[in-house]
Amino acid sequence: MLRDADEYVGEIFWPYYTDGNLQPHPITDGVNRVEMYAGDGIASAPADEIPLIVTDTDGTATWLNGTAALGISGMSALDGGTAGRGKLVVITDTNLLGLSRYRWRRPN
Repeated sequence: MLRDADEYVGEIFWPYYTDGNLQPHPITDGVNRVEMYAGDGIASAPADEIPLIVTDTDGTATWLNGTAALGISGMSALDGGTAGRGKLVVITDTNLLGLSRYRWRRPN
């Protein structure tokens, strides 16, 4: 799990990403902020990985164990062949919408 000491919403492990964190790509075109709730990072990816969201390089982004997480991808696309004939996008938010005001509920 990733956390950011100076760019978070409510809890240090609910980071938000803006400006320099959002890499130029048609998927991020027009996006100015992404919030993750218990987000993680991509530690290893194929050579055709296209990072779309990355952590800061100011030293405030860390893994849960406290080690530095500089420029780690939190969302990536694969578009160079390893995803077969299609395209694949991976976002590492482990609780997508689970803690937001749009909380989904499991059926009883």
